[in-house]
Amino acid sequence: MRTATIILAMVLSACTTQLSEATCPLDWTTYKLDAYNFSFCYPEKNSVVTSKDDRNFKGARIQNYVSEDSHGQLSKGEYHLELFIWDHTQGKKYARIENSVIYTSCSDKLTQKKSVEFSRIIGHRGIEDVYESSGTSFALCIQKPGIDIYLRVTERNPEGGIANKILDSFSID
Repeated sequence: MRTATIILAMVLSACTTQLSEATCPLDWTTYKLDAYNFSFCYPEKNSVVTSKDDRNFKGARIQNYVSEDSHGQLSKGEYHLELFIWDHTQGKKYARIENSVIYTSCSDKLTQKKSVEFSRIIGHRGIEDVYESSGTSFALCIQKPGIDIYLRVTERNPEGGIANKILDSFSID
């Protein structure tokens, strides 16, 4: 009986691994934060990942270029991704003042907003309501008890080819 249980556990584990890997294209990698139970995929080729942890938020930036061209524009196929995490248990809550407007929710910054559901968690997805000279910023805002997560992907393509694939891959438990 113990052998059957071990084999079943191995089969289930293999199925789970295959399912999670199937959500990422083959040449992409997974960014995962176990502490907050979420992950997403991004193109691995030429990506530079930097992390940030300051008094206001935790975060990361992923980009597939060295620097923007001399006009501050992204080239075709280039993107940058910014992840912001406000952990309420560490006294970090979303609050932002821009152009005399107070934002108390990351979803307040989105236009063309639509609701998205992750299990029992409702989030919002749309275009960030901010001028981004280098391209169009597509974003996802998840707010659950104790944490706010904001994932923004900026690219030159106004249809969001790369950005939407990244946001589509987002998963949270």
